[in-house]
Amino acid sequence: MHHYLEKNQISVFVCPYCKVRLRENDYSLKCLRCGKVFPIVEDIPDFLPKELKPERRKMIKFVDRLSSIYETPLWYPVVYYLYGGFFIPSVKKTVKTIIDMLEVDGGLVLDVACGTGLFTRRIAKRVKQVYGFDISMGMLRKA
Repeated sequence: MHHYLEKNQISVFVCPYCKVRLRENDYSLKCLRCGKVFPIVEDIPDFLPKELKPERRKMIKFVDRLSSIYETPLWYPVVYYLYGGFFIPSVKKTVKTIIDMLEVDGGLVLDVACGTGLFTRRIAKRVKQVYGFDISMGMLRKA
């Protein structure tokens, strides 16, 4: 295989359906129990179910498009303060607070709903490995 996932990274993935470790299989990961195959797209395992409702896929595609502007000064701070209120700590302070709460120096972290990796990239500096998980491939590409 010609991707960047190393054997030790592949060994952490399990089938989301039956929880068995997945095996590498020509640009994909395969479950030996249920036979489901999960493609590896641009070095990112794709676990999104193929049977998603059309309106759900449409929403995910919208989020994928947002990934290109998500961390720009015109988008992220505006959305951040609209959702959190104008007295919410800055993004920089929030990132520092989260990193300070982690007690895993040199360990392994899973960032669920990692988006573009705003927190993931900073956490990666303090731990041995960090995995980002998101429903949007656009966001994962940025991360």
